[in-house]
Amino acid sequence: LGPGEGRQAGEYLENFGDTMCHLSAGPATTEAEAQALIDAHAARAMRRFVTALGTAKGNPEIRVGAHLTLEGIGARFSNTYYCTKARHHFSRSTGYATEFEAECAYFKGEIAA
Repeated sequence: LGPGEGRQAGEYLENFGDTMCHLSAGPATTEAEAQALIDAHAARAMRRFVTALGTAKGNPEIRVGAHLTLEGIGARFSNTYYCTKARHHFSRSTGYATEFEAECAYFKGEIAA
């Protein structure tokens, strides 16, 4: 499910009960193919359980696929994230900056009863 630590998204989501989702990824000719499509869809959704948008001091190492350690955003959300988007830019007023989007399948908060 990617980098990070804490409880997996599935542990939180199971508290909401069963869900139904219609996939249009193409026809599955066997039950095994259908299950593989379902499992891939669920893993993709869990990887996006916690998402982050941020701007950092310019850093060329922040790029899609990089693991970003985000700190100072509270104990629940400080974690290692997978970078999904990165935009590097320079302006005269702010200098070199990197905007990024990242996701994590783990959360360090408590499960509500």
